[in-house]
Amino acid sequence: FIHQKFNLQKAVKESITEDIKAKANNKQLLLGDSPFADTNTASLRQILKNIKAEQKAKFQEFMNDNPSLESLKLKTDLYLFNNITQAEFDEYARLTEQIEAKGTSINQCSDETKKKRTLRNELQTLKKARGALLNVADKKHKDKFKTYKNFANFYGDVAKRHGKLLAQLKGIEKERAESQLLNYWALILEQDGTHKLVIVPKEEANEFRKQLKPSTENNLDNKIFWFESLTFRSLRKLCFGNLENGTQSNTFHPEIKKEIQVPNGEFEFEGDEEKKIKFYQKVLNTKYAKQVLDIPQKINTQIIGKQFASLDDFIVALEKICYRRYSTVDENIIKELNRINAQVFNITSLDLNNEKNSKDKAEKYAHTDKRHTQIWKNFWTDDNENNNFDIRLNPEITISYRKPKESRIDKYGKGTPLFDQNKKNRYLHEQLTLITTISEHSNTPVKDLSFISDEDFKKSIEEFNKTLSKDKVKFAIGLDNGEVELSTLGVYLPQFNKPTNVEKISELKKTEEYGFQVFRIKDLSYAENDTNGKPRKIIQNPSYFVKEDVYCRTFGKTKEEYEKMFANVFEEKYLLTLDLTTAKVIDGKIIENGDVSSLFNLWMRHAQRNIYEMNDHAKKETSKRIILKKSDELNDEEKEKFTDYIFDGNKKYEALSSDNKKTFTKMYWTDMYKENKQINAKSEFKDILSDTKHRRVGHFNNKDIVFAVCYIGEDIQSVQIIFDIRNIFKLQKDFYSLKSEKEIFEELEKYNKRTISNEELDLQINKRKESLVANVVGVVDFLYKQYQNRFSGEGVIVKEGFNHGKVEQDREKFSGNIYRILERKLYQKFQNYGLVPPIKNLMLLRSEGVKKDKEKEKDKDETKIIRRLGNICFVHEKGTSQECPVCEKGGLNHTEVCPENCGFDVKGIMHSNDGIAGFNIAKRGFNNFE
Repeated sequence: FIHQKFNLQKAVKESITEDIKAKANNKQLLLGDSPFADTNTASLRQILKNIKAEQKAKFQEFMNDNPSLESLKLKTDLYLFNNITQAEFDEYARLTEQIEAKGTSINQCSDETKKKRTLRNELQTLKKARGALLNVADKKHKDKFKTYKNFANFYGDVAKRHGKLLAQLKGIEKERAESQLLNYWALILEQDGTHKLVIVPKEEANEFRKQLKPSTENNLDNKIFWFESLTFRSLRKLCFGNLENGTQSNTFHPEIKKEIQVPNGEFEFEGDEEKKIKFYQKVLNTKYAKQVLDIPQKINTQIIGKQFASLDDFIVALEKICYRRYSTVDENIIKELNRINAQVFNITSLDLNNEKNSKDKAEKYAHTDKRHTQIWKNFWTDDNENNNFDIRLNPEITISYRKPKESRIDKYGKGTPLFDQNKKNRYLHEQLTLITTISEHSNTPVKDLSFISDEDFKKSIEEFNKTLSKDKVKFAIGLDNGEVELSTLGVYLPQFNKPTNVEKISELKKTEEYGFQVFRIKDLSYAENDTNGKPRKIIQNPSYFVKEDVYCRTFGKTKEEYEKMFANVFEEKYLLTLDLTTAKVIDGKIIENGDVSSLFNLWMRHAQRNIYEMNDHAKKETSKRIILKKSDELNDEEKEKFTDYIFDGNKKYEALSSDNKKTFTKMYWTDMYKENKQINAKSEFKDILSDTKHRRVGHFNNKDIVFAVCYIGEDIQSVQIIFDIRNIFKLQKDFYSLKSEKEIFEELEKYNKRTISNEELDLQINKRKESLVANVVGVVDFLYKQYQNRFSGEGVIVKEGFNHGKVEQDREKFSGNIYRILERKLYQKFQNYGLVPPIKNLMLLRSEGVKKDKEKEKDKDETKIIRRLGNICFVHEKGTSQECPVCEKGGLNHTEVCPENCGFDVKGIMHSNDGIAGFNIAKRGFNNFE
């Protein structure tokens, strides 16, 4: 197998073979680990992995000693590397030497800022460049180190083959275990519009099934539902399942073999989808299949006698007609259930109880249904049935049992002072939980990407993208990344594309027609006492004041009092943009400042991380001292240090010299020109804080920024060395509703003394980010559905961001940066709706894809390039915050009125001038959709 696989020198092949034999040690050699194998086996996959790692490690160790190519050729144990060319040797040796030199520089450098921001980044860049030489996926160096890469491809091929087999074996084992649990057959009983679970004992199921005759009557008093479902996965398992491991449990395979020619295994179809489709069509046409599978008549015309362009099309067509929901209203069937001791359970939850389903309260509670309840209800609708059950209930279910919690019984149980028989406490009572899966968008192709190559993956994305054509897209939602406003949203509609500026502005001003409703809490310190006399502050939990039923129950108020409070506390407006940083959907309303506490806690964790990194927690007694100061309290030396710190982290500036402590020369880049100029640290510090164009620190007043200054020395009064200085916190007026400025400083001071592990720091900051991102995704999802219904079509979610380096820099500035996690959660959300393809290698698609686009069209304006993953796409951020949404000229510089005097003013249209970027990103994504 090895000799056939490689076009290599005979000596190399023999070396690989001998190495494998030695590591196998006379044991039976399998492709990989097997759950059914005994201990006297060896894994080819693991052996190849070890050889690959050992060869690479030995080569690296060899190259660290400044060797020659001649000495490498004599190293017979380095058989994957000893036939490389002089050019390959020299390039690897050069990068190795540079890496060693850079490591030495880091060890000798006493400037922690320079270490972190410059030297370590340069070291990582060098290591990445050296690693690319041996990276099989790197196209730039595909003709280098061919022997090693061929071996790596061989290992990859073995790993894929083993992975597929292992997945099949584990699936078989799982199904075998689950089959032993199937003691009942499940049906659904519908009575008076509510559903109940019916489970029929297994020994009675076959006879009972024969008595069921589908009917079309619509008797809501008693209706029994049962399901038939044939998925492609089931068909595949019937044809080939349990064949490879030699068991006789597959009875379907030998029966169809009597009627048609059946291959020994699915591997015979590899690479030939047309052959595979024709085989399954023949299987479905056999007498045995029609007899045992209860296949609908439609299959003859819609499946068997039809030509399919791809296997995906075949699968969708098959599963569209092979999922059926039958029902009957035969009264004798209900009596029969009693005779065979079938068990009946109410299916209920907090949103499925009788009170909320009663007709007089249906409208009031309609918007409070949880997402899973909405899907459950939609499954039973006529629209879903007419749409070939795009929402599907899996006929297989599980029921779990949970005992009451003793702590709940002790506190709220019968006989305790807090016992209330009308109060529903789910942990106070025993509970049976119905567990099933409900699939949305079941008529959409699904890809298995587990072992697909990168090239095939890209092609599958392109195919998926074709399903969402431009004519189906009716709106775009743009998301801008930021540090002050962590995420800003803007909505663009094609209705805004008018021939003149006057007409454009006229349409943009129609915010009640095109925009979305937003509520803002006027006073975040507002509070009321609940019925127990406990004060409830609106900033801590706005839900108490937004939800009518919760407010009336918590504070003992009437509906009229709720309406009066709501009008006084909340301000209503219609906009086209929104700061998502603190926005939250509560009770079907977007509350613009509905979660200030998540942002506050995120900033506190960011400050904690900075103080922790600046301090010396490795020693009990440290020479480092950290002082917290506001910007107007910094002295000249501290301002100079901070100015240098900012310049090092910003690619728009390049240091030329730094001989003088008070002034130094920088090359200053503007949009139009570059020049050398002398910069005074004190005046430059002032410019940094007020700089709205580059926003190097943030769009805040000087007094709002808290700095941490790290000194070295035992006595803080006499110390001369400023080791580090960073901006760690930005005071916002909304935060003062949670803590006063004094309390914030006291909290920050605690981090100066408290020791905490890096793992705990990361965990805490990630929790805060996830909380904030959950709010952002909730708002995006809410608005998407709203615009989807209003304009009868799909939309695109457009994000800025081709530049990964910028993302890393922004993360350095603020560790609460949410770009990456927000992307991931958006994919997960919209994958649920079948609008985003399965994601395997996002970075490859975003960076390599854009690179290829630029190579193909070098003269193309980069702002016209778009990368799309279903309905989520990325555009270049260039000019999005500078360009006027109306006249499309630059120079806005975060002003609210267009300086070109086209008449555009954000007031009443966008939440602030920062909303321009979100709007322009949406516009760019919509216009460049194709």
